[in-house]
Amino acid sequence: YKLGGSGMAGLLFKMLLDGQVHDRQAVSSNIGCTNKGTIAVLLSKLKKSQVIEYDRNTIRLSDKCFPYGRPSIQSP
Repeated sequence: YKLGGSGMAGLLFKMLLDGQVHDRQAVSSNIGCTNKGTIAVLLSKLKKSQVIEYDRNTIRLSDKCFPYGRPSIQSP
């Protein structure tokens, strides 16, 4: 998958760049993936590549994507 592109993998990567934990169902709908099989294949391949970490309800980019640490949360 091309993570910088405009496909589903690229959109997923851009959504997760903040380094925070996100709701899997919300992320799936935000990238336009309504097919559970499609998102399962996408997530499985990215997890095998150690790009993402996920469980039943949440998803986030792995520490591998942040070699200098995760971004800090800025208070307004």
